[in-house]
Amino acid sequence: QMREQIDQQDAHEDHRAMSCLSLVLFAEYAALKQQRGLVDMNDLERVAVALLSEHTLSGWVQQRLDARVRHLLIDEFQDTSPLQWHALQSWLAAYAGAGGGMDAPRVFIVGDPKQSIYRFRRAEPRVFDAAREFVVQGLGGDALACDHTRRNTPDVLAAVNAVFGQAQRDG
Repeated sequence: QMREQIDQQDAHEDHRAMSCLSLVLFAEYAALKQQRGLVDMNDLERVAVALLSEHTLSGWVQQRLDARVRHLLIDEFQDTSPLQWHALQSWLAAYAGAGGGMDAPRVFIVGDPKQSIYRFRRAEPRVFDAAREFVVQGLGGDALACDHTRRNTPDVLAAVNAVFGQAQRDG
């Protein structure tokens, strides 16, 4: 029991040291980006959400998007993060049931939550479900499904579907 407590304390101290190191590294990275005038994907995502959420700017940004985008196709949507979806939904929500005279852009989202592989970038497969529901309910779109593929043999598909089916039933 004493050994377990010592191991737990050691793990806690290691975690704290790594957290402190991470904070320093993130601060240095931010300073380097600012010094060199660079941005990364996280910066772009945050700015997009800010622009589409800021009351004084969002109308102008949405108007510019409305004038330029009539068809929007997003492939591999299962790798979309909640922040990315929030930015996109901020724009598209203006069309949901608004009847403001302008037609919503045609929105096509393509993806398979079983193939979501970008958790390290905060991809969340449940965002796909929320987006699909929004497109159908909010924009009057259709949800289409494809239940076949040529990438795998039927045996591989059956095994994958069995595993995912059980995971869904287990919650």
